[in-house]
Amino acid sequence: MKGFARSLPFLFLAAQAASYVSSVSSWPVFLVMVVAAAGLMMPLVSRAERLRFTQSPEFSVLQQMSLVMLFVAVFQNLVLTRVSPVVVLGFVAAGLCYVAVVNRFGKIPALVVSSIVSLSSLSASFTVLRAVFTPDITLIVLILVMYTVGTLSHPMQEKLVEALTPVHISLFILLAVAVLLSPFSPAEPPPAIVVQAESFILLPAVFLAFTTAGYSPAPRLFEAALLVLAVSVVAVGGSFPQASAKLLTLFVGEPLLNTSAELIQAVLHFVGLSALAMILCRMSMARRAAGLEGRASLTYGVPAGSVGLAVSASLGFSAGDAVLLAGALNMMTFAVLLAAAGGKSLAAAAFLLLVSFNTVVFIASRTITVLSFETAASLLPPAYSVAVMVLGTWAFSHAVVGWLLRRNPPEL
Repeated sequence: MKGFARSLPFLFLAAQAASYVSSVSSWPVFLVMVVAAAGLMMPLVSRAERLRFTQSPEFSVLQQMSLVMLFVAVFQNLVLTRVSPVVVLGFVAAGLCYVAVVNRFGKIPALVVSSIVSLSSLSASFTVLRAVFTPDITLIVLILVMYTVGTLSHPMQEKLVEALTPVHISLFILLAVAVLLSPFSPAEPPPAIVVQAESFILLPAVFLAFTTAGYSPAPRLFEAALLVLAVSVVAVGGSFPQASAKLLTLFVGEPLLNTSAELIQAVLHFVGLSALAMILCRMSMARRAAGLEGRASLTYGVPAGSVGLAVSASLGFSAGDAVLLAGALNMMTFAVLLAAAGGKSLAAAAFLLLVSFNTVVFIASRTITVLSFETAASLLPPAYSVAVMVLGTWAFSHAVVGWLLRRNPPEL
């Protein structure tokens, strides 16, 4: 259950990534490419995580930066999809109830209580008019909640990650049934097969946006299945919530199509908030592994910096670019792990670095072409892309040099 709870929050990112990348090429080709990318990347990811070269300073810096960018991607998607403050507060309430109950009565009662609280807030979010909450109010609530979660103790953060598991399971079962019953949906002519070259650059980055280096307990095969599931749902048409609602039309009827889409979107928001909590928890784990957990400047500064960058990114980054940069950074962390091992792993490390570097260059060139640089936020995507390229090259070079020195120690 623990590994399941830690992987399933990325269903939110899978849904957003599938919607974005499927717009680049037709879904049959995209589905085949996703499976191919997952089949190629999973062995490299597993190999890198078994090496355990995770204590170098350059790896720690790159790991924290990749976690921050992953936080930015999820935070921005929550803002763009108009998460309700009622859902945000319900998430916190469910998590706190879970923490309070699990220590006294055990996990099962705690899961029941958190499910009741989360479903109650989900119901309340539909009774409160959306017009009540302006974008400013939503952003302020999300900032305060995420910063508070980021400054909690590590054991408390771990429990928050597990609190929403019942909601995750319900959504996963719902979507699995929908995909299985999709042949009953109205038949439509197959779309024209149009494949753009950028699809081949984006897919590895999108797949690796689901995971971060240094956390081997996560079931990578399950994460790949989540992306394939999301792509299968999006293939029906529209965004992930809309496509899911179409698949459920057989059960709920045509008049409830829009309501079903809103319900699925609200549940996805719970999943996204749980993903943010998990990323903040991993930031804390990374600080502990580097021996920096006791520093107040990092305990309070890293969450503040992450939230601040996320708010800025919501004004400057496009949703797809944020996901792609997160994936590119994660690829660089795995490249550094493989490079630190040296030997036969260097070829795989160089391959991952090349793909990630090209992805960042692609994002930087596109943002420089599109943006007019009239605001400070518009400067963020290309500036961050340049920083990623410099940092990734520096960390990779240090890893290779470290391996060479271990292999051929200099004579004193």
